[in-house]
Amino acid sequence: MDISNFGFDPTQFTNAPLQTEGWIRFTDPPDEVFARLAHHEGLTEWLPLLKQVTVSHPQALASGESTVGTTRTLVFQGGLTLVEHVVYWNPPLCYAYDTQGKIFPLQDYIGLMGVEPGEGGGGTFIFREYFSVSGSIKNAVIPYGVVPPMQQALHKLSQLIGGIEYDVRHVDAPD
Repeated sequence: MDISNFGFDPTQFTNAPLQTEGWIRFTDPPDEVFARLAHHEGLTEWLPLLKQVTVSHPQALASGESTVGTTRTLVFQGGLTLVEHVVYWNPPLCYAYDTQGKIFPLQDYIGLMGVEPGEGGGGTFIFREYFSVSGSIKNAVIPYGVVPPMQQALHKLSQLIGGIEYDVRHVDAPD
């Protein structure tokens, strides 16, 4: 999937390789899909085991808006807490974020959520994850640890945005 029209260059934020790629072809209006993705608290509707999202902004913003520097704290079932910072904001097309947490095993993580409008309505949601892993975590996480929860997430999100088909997969590193 080509992300060049988003204006996002992952190499500005990480040297980590692309590891996971997903997409949903949807029928809902693209601006409504982006608004759903940008409603950070609404992630609890479709991300597995996510129980609470708290959002803060570096400056006062209108309701429903974000910017570079927006922070979201995600609390998952079992108490895992991750902190994500928006590092790229280009509404209504995409945003990217980094992720950190005390026991988060992925390094140099950057996630991308984008909306590519289709001709005549609808479009394609694009999800990408760039990260590095090392040691014993590498064999446990790649390729199985990240893809199954994202398959569940994209399935749920697909139902919320008029999805017609979706897929998510591990991207093999070039030899």
